[in-house]
Parts: sequence; C-alpha cells; structure tokens
Amino acid sequence: MPGFTVTAGNADAIRRLCRTLDGLPLAVELAAARLHALPVTEIAARLDDRFRLLSGGSRTAAGRHRSLQAVVAWSWDLLTEPERVLARRFTVFTGGAGLDAVERVCGAGPDAVVDVLAGLVAKSLIERDGDRYRMLETIRAFCAERLAESREQERMHRVHAEYFLELAARADPYLRGFDQIAWLDRLDNDRDNLHAAIRRSVAQGAAPTALRLVAALSFYWWLRGLRSEAATLADLTLRGAGPEPPAGHVEEYVLGVFTAALGNGDRTARPAARWADYMRTLTAAPAHPFLLYLSAMAVGPPAGDPAGIMELNRRLRAQIAGDPWSQALGGIGAGWMVMFSGSDPELAGPEFRSSLDGFRALGDRWGTMLALSGLAELAAWRGDPAAAIAPTAEALELARELGSTIDVADLLRGRAQARMDTGDIAGAAADFTRVAELARSAGAPELVAAALLGLGSLALARVAPAPATSSAHTAPLPAASSRGAGSSPPTRAPSSASADAARSSAAGTGSLPPAEAEQGTAFLPPAEAEQGTAFLPPAGAEQGTAARGDAGREALAEALRYCHEALAACPAGWYSADGTRMTILVMLGRIAELSGDRAAAQARYREVFTVRAGMLGFQVMAEALDRLAGLAVTAGDPDRAARLLGAGTALGLRAGPEASEPGRTAASAARAVLGPHRFAEALARGAGLTPDEAVDLSLAPF
Repeated sequence: MPGFTVTAGNADAIRRLCRTLDGLPLAVELAAARLHALPVTEIAARLDDRFRLLSGGSRTAAGRHRSLQAVVAWSWDLLTEPERVLARRFTVFTGGAGLDAVERVCGAGPDAVVDVLAGLVAKSLIERDGDRYRMLETIRAFCAERLAESREQERMHRVHAEYFLELAARADPYLRGFDQIAWLDRLDNDRDNLHAAIRRSVAQGAAPTALRLVAALSFYWWLRGLRSEAATLADLTLRGAGPEPPAGHVEEYVLGVFTAALGNGDRTARPAARWADYMRTLTAAPAHPFLLYLSAMAVGPPAGDPAGIMELNRRLRAQIAGDPWSQALGGIGAGWMVMFSGSDPELAGPEFRSSLDGFRALGDRWGTMLALSGLAELAAWRGDPAAAIAPTAEALELARELGSTIDVADLLRGRAQARMDTGDIAGAAADFTRVAELARSAGAPELVAAALLGLGSLALARVAPAPATSSAHTAPLPAASSRGAGSSPPTRAPSSASADAARSSAAGTGSLPPAEAEQGTAFLPPAEAEQGTAFLPPAGAEQGTAARGDAGREALAEALRYCHEALAACPAGWYSADGTRMTILVMLGRIAELSGDRAAAQARYREVFTVRAGMLGFQVMAEALDRLAGLAVTAGDPDRAARLLGAGTALGLRAGPEASEPGRTAASAARAVLGPHRFAEALARGAGLTPDEAVDLSLAPF
C-alpha cells in the first residue's frame, strides 16, 4: 500500500493481523487492499469475519485470488469427499488433537481416518506438530462453515464431549500417583478441548455431561492453579444445570458448587447451607476423593471447641481408612489439628511424617508437598527455622514441577515469614513482593492480601522491633494462644497449602450425626487464614518512643498503606481469607495505638470479632482480646480489662489470661489497680460467660 509505514502505534495491530491470518501471503495481501478504506487497527479488529472482510482483491488477479473465501474454496474443491468430511469434522477440535482423538471423534474406522488424514496433511489443510494435528485458523473457519451446513455439528459436538469426558475421567486417578506429571501434561495439551466440551455441553442442554467434566477436572485445575478458569466453567455449568442437580449427579453438582465458590475472589457468601452440609449426608467415601479437600476449602470449619473438633476429626478419619490417598491427606489434617488444639506440637510430627511416607509411596507430588510444608512449619513452631529450610526447598521444587503458581506463591510466603523470623529482612521483602506478583497473575486475592500484610509487618517491625533475646515455644501451647504476640518471636502459622490440607484431613467421607457436624465436615483451619498472628511483630513497643521520630512516622505510614491495600485485596466473607482479614485488623489496631489513636485501635480490635475464621482465627481473637484489655486499663476500667481476659477462656481460645505478653501486661496492670482478689473475681466473671456473651463483651465499646 503506497504511503503506508509501520510505526510504534500500529505495530501491534499488524502483528495481530498476521497472526490471525496464519501468515498466509494472499490473506495478508487481501487485508492490505483494505487499507485505502480502513485503518490497520480496524482491519485487525474485524477479522472474526475474515471471509466477508477480505472479499475483494486486485482486479488483475485470477478470480479465485480475489477473495480469501475463493482461495480456500478452490482448495476445498480439490479434495475428495472423504477428505472433505474429515476436514469439516476436524474443526470440532479446539487447539488441535492427537491421532487417537481424530480417529475416535471424526471417523468410523482407524485405517480410513489415517489415510484421509495423511492426504489432508499432504495438501496442507491440516498440519502435523509432533504427535498432534492442527488446522490453520483461516482454513478452520472455512471448514467450520461446512460443518454447520452438513447438519452434523450438534452430533460432532456431542461425540467430542463424550471423548474428552472419557479422557478426563481416565486421567483423574493418575493425578494422585507416580504418573501425575505425564497426565497433567496430557490434559494440558487438550485443555482447550476439555473446556470447549464443557461449554458446548451446557449450550446443548447436556448438564450431566458438563457436570461430570467439571468433577473429573477439579483436581487437575487445582494442581495447575487454574482457579479463575475453573470457577468460570463451574459457574457456567451450574447455571446450565439449574438449582437442582440432575438425577444421579449430586456429587458432581456439589463439586461444581465448591469449585465455583473458591475461584471468585469477589464473592461475599459461602455456599448455601444445603451444599455446605452435603458431606455429612454421605454414607461412604465420595467417588471423587478430591471432594474431601475441596469441601473443606469452600465451607470452612464448624463451630465448636478444639476438643470436639478433634474428636470429629478422629471419627471422620476412621471412615476413610480404606483409601491410602485419603488416609495420607487425613494425617496432614490431624497434624495441624494437634498444633492448633493446644496439644503438644510434637505430637504433630508423627502425623506429618506418616503422611509424607504415604504420599511418597503413592507418588503424589502435591500431597508430598503438603506434608513437607507441615514439617517445615512444625520446625518453625519449635523455634528451629534452620530445620525448615530443606523441607521448604523440596516443597517449592515439587510445586514448580506441578506448575501450580498458587502453591509456589504460598510456599514463598512461608519462606518470607521464615526469613523475617531469622532477621533476613531483605530476603523476606523480596519474597513477599514476589508472592504478590504471582498471586495477582494466578487470581488468588487472599494471597495478594497475605503478601501485602507481610510487607506491612516488615514496616511495622521497624517501629516495634523484636527483642534482642527471646525463646521459642517448646512446651505444649495453651489452646490457640496468641502466638507471636509476646516476647517470643512470632510463631509461624501454617502456609495455605498445609492448612488447606488440615481442613481436609477427613473432610467428609462418612455420614455424620447432625449434632456433631454443625458446619458439615470441612472443619479444619481455613485456607490463607493460616497467617494468624505470624505476621505481627512482637508487642511491647506500642507505648514506647519508636514512632516519635521521622523514621518511625515513615515506617508507620508505610505499614498503614500496606495494611489498607491488604484489606482492600482480601476477599470479604470468604472463609479461606478471613484469618488474613482478622490479622490485618489487629495490625491496623497496633498501628493506631502506635499513632496515639486509641479509639481507632479499639474499633479495629473489636472488628476482629465480626469475622468468622474457625479454629485458626483463635490466635488473632486472643490477641485482639489482650489488646482490648490493655486499652481498657488505660481507659480507667480495669474490671472490664479482667473480664476481657477471662472471655478468652469462655471462647475456648486459651487456658489462661497470661499466655502472651499483651495478656500478661494487661493482667499485671489490672491486678495492680484492682488487687489480686477483685482481679480474680472479674477474671472469673469473664471466664463464666457464654460464648455469645463473650463476643458481646468484646464488641461493646468503652
């Protein structure tokens, strides 16, 4: 085109145009002929209907070269009838296909298909790329029109969906064994076909087929970190199926509900109670073992005291005894339950090691990763971060092998916390920053929030630094005590990969008496809530002078900015992020205290009690109570302070009021004003409250 030049402004459109037209010289020439009437950006934008757009060429060219339609039609006319049939049927594939798929979907006999396919390859209508075949988009668009004209399009879509449903179902058990990577790669090759099969099944009203595909692909999606895509497809399928599951497809429907719920970072409600309680209706292990994990992720932990939840956990584990994979997953959950119940953390070690052995014997990299992460976290809880290095590194390598961006991000979050614990501030900042980047790309807003919270904690640590000497928790911890809030270094809470497994230790494999399963069986600590108070720098500097200088004010401003960003990123009403939200609120309360705004601090601490996060939120609730008690003493109400400290016992958060430094500080100050006897009486009144009364006390302003 005379006068046309490539510029920075049109280069992207030119690249897009050439790519869309498969680089075919004549197609590009026909597009160039339109430049006299349309800008190149407009031509590139209109190529979805390429045959209509590129319908006129040079007047001196042969008739068959005057339009793109004519060029492809001329090639089509040279095909034999069997070649035309295969060419039009081949367009049912999205992103190409392997030979087996071409034979099974497109033809009546393998020998005939191979011969005809070879002819199409020789005539350049189909290309061979290794062991797969593909069709140029321009050719495919023409042949797809011929498929629509043949009146067999609906049947071909149905046959295509049936083939890929069979593939997904066959792959599923291999995803939990030694051939995990090979089958992940195989599903990756046909991801476009699998997703197209779901969409077409919904469009054709074949809800059972679409639901079975969603159920069979649920673990694959999780392993590959395809949370957003999975949620979109599951939601589409549920809308196509309607409010009631098709007969015989209840489990598949529930898997769709949970998959849709977990991928929507903007949702503000958990699955409906009917589906949240589904697991307790089972009388046998589910047909899809991943449902154990997914239900826990989507529904969250039940209400109840730690002892009752642990007993429920033991009963559920007995019901999955026949399945080695579920048994190994149950061991990870049991390990986390021990750690969060207030029992001796050392009892968790055998559970994690047993799970590690089980998953390694099965060849499941994902489960092995969870077990290694649990052992790494246990080492940190012991105050031995060096012992966490090797299992964390191995877990990260496994996550990378699996190609799960979300798991890599979360393990890096755990490593960042370990680096912060050991004084590697630069390393921690780099890891938290990388976590935020990966989480954004993977559509994991709860991890974005966790990473921003970590960066905020690093800033706050410059104002409230850790003591020069400290000792880690080595003795049995009180029930869900406020770890990391006192003079000891912040005790790590579990990574989401680990805590997620905890929630699914036995998350619903057998029937549950209604009285024992208030919230279904997904009772283990919520995902990404696992940060607990791990990100909070040790207390004790709030009333000091660290924040008075310019450097302190800058650090507080930086911490405040990161925490506000974290709160904005954190999904609301999503139980798996509620623990992170609670921790952000406590951090904001601490920042307000350091800034001298006690009213704002009190409001933030009270807000913690408006969030539901299950057992793993106990740490943060206990911290919030301790800090409210400290503010009550400062406000001249030591009696309220003592009752708030006692409320921690009423809520089952801990065994006593002085399990953390904020608690000890508040108790000492209140006791000094009230005297030992009156302090003990007020403390007992708080401990004697019902849980609802204890929450009401925590929410009441003063």
